[in-house]
Amino acid sequence: MKLFPIILLIAFLSEGSAGASTPNLEEEKFLCSGVQAFQLRKQVLQLPNDKTKHCALSCFLTWRCGPLDAWELGALKEVWDLFGPGQAEWSDLEADGRGIFFGVRVGIGRKADRQCINLCKSIYPGG
Repeated sequence: MKLFPIILLIAFLSEGSAGASTPNLEEEKFLCSGVQAFQLRKQVLQLPNDKTKHCALSCFLTWRCGPLDAWELGALKEVWDLFGPGQAEWSDLEADGRGIFFGVRVGIGRKADRQCINLCKSIYPGG
């Protein structure tokens, strides 16, 4: 997954809205998903296939930042793929949605990441 360009795009988009005022809660939450995606990239890149990566990252982001932020980042990634070198696919958004569904249910804590991975691998086992 092309996470670095997404992080740059998020930084660019948030720069214009920050201004001289302090960031509001929505800006902080959107930055949460970008920062977390960057921090989780090594863990995600080790997963066996693209759909598992989409699913797991969305699951991780859901319990860390909330389902709306996870969905926004997944959608932004597909928009990036439309205009960039990637290949935008509806099935990527479907995998994001499944990851968000799982993320709402796994809870919070160290075991949550392992549960996200196991659930996503059970749906997208290929490698």
